[in-house]
Amino acid sequence: RAMGRTIGRDFAMKVEIGKERGWKYKFKPINTIEVDPEDVRRKGLEYCFGLIAHEGAHRHISCKNFIPKEQWQESGFSFLMNAVEDPRVNNWVAKKYEGAANWLERVYEENMPLEGIIDAKAKEKMGYTPKHIQYGLEVIRYWHTGKFSDDLPVDVREALKLTIADAEKAYNILP
Repeated sequence: RAMGRTIGRDFAMKVEIGKERGWKYKFKPINTIEVDPEDVRRKGLEYCFGLIAHEGAHRHISCKNFIPKEQWQESGFSFLMNAVEDPRVNNWVAKKYEGAANWLERVYEENMPLEGIIDAKAKEKMGYTPKHIQYGLEVIRYWHTGKFSDDLPVDVREALKLTIADAEKAYNILP
């Protein structure tokens, strides 16, 4: 809790156990970091440090107020925004706080990048992984490894080739 609040520079922010799998920062007016209880039980301190640092960084540097509500609610928009914003907050927190780069490395090496959870939810709801989710996960993979998966659909690979330089530009803009 203290780490999330310190990195987020918001000591009134709530940090609590989430009701579902995964970690997340819920923007204002909720202003809460939700922690995955299974990760706390099983993944170890450094893994959890990486995720709480990541979510605290969202609180400190992520801003969505300039995006019209209608745009934010368009199918897939928030996921794709987050696919660029996650590497951005990771870059910021890794430069700002000693040790954070190592914690984040552990998170992404162990669970690159939460694909199983995201894929499982998509497949459960739709029966397949939509292309915008494949694309977004590959943006994060590219940030972490510098390469794409080998088994991508051709159209997803082509879209990535055309846009990855812009995604890199966006996630390297730091306050």
